[in-house]
Amino acid sequence: MSTPLTLFLTDDHLILLDGVSRMLGDESDFKLLGSANSPEHTLALLPDNRPDVLVTDLSFGTGMTGIALARQIRAMNLPTRVILLTMNNDPVQIREAVQLGVDGYVLKTDDTQELVWAIRSVGYQKRAYFSASVVRALADAGEPSINEIQEKELTDRELEILCLITREVPTADIARQLFISKDTVETHRRNLMRKVGVRSVVGLVNFAYRNGIC
Repeated sequence: MSTPLTLFLTDDHLILLDGVSRMLGDESDFKLLGSANSPEHTLALLPDNRPDVLVTDLSFGTGMTGIALARQIRAMNLPTRVILLTMNNDPVQIREAVQLGVDGYVLKTDDTQELVWAIRSVGYQKRAYFSASVVRALADAGEPSINEIQEKELTDRELEILCLITREVPTADIARQLFISKDTVETHRRNLMRKVGVRSVVGLVNFAYRNGIC
């Protein structure tokens, strides 16, 4: 661990932001590059900072979510991995965050060491990390395991089609825009509904809006 992991923090609660900054600053193998109080401000700063790991809240008062921020970072081809640090232990939200490709999920009620472990796992080992309480929340609700959910992670092409569906773009137009057949679009639509666990296009649209990804 000779090279410190570079970090960036995003949270709209300044007291929490300051506390997490101080806590992580005590770790000799971490280097905090900066912080922001919104996803939008984060996106403006990340290209110049290019941290190894971003720790962000899930929900903000207005604007995009932490999941949407993670998707934007991927779209920008930045090397930054994203850990959600949140109060939200809703198993459905956890499952959807995993499906949408976040690298870690830790609760603000967890021991501070959980966040340190998550950062080292995601940053050094390039392995996703979900705290014990997150895994337990899924198990208690009868949700699939993390590994099972990761097998249903949505691909970039599926997300592209999902966003076109939310804009009410007809199947034929989706096929034309993406240079694929209408049958292929329908196959992606069925796969999306199976992975997300919904039975209609309305369910897909609700999934997209709930996570702020389109």
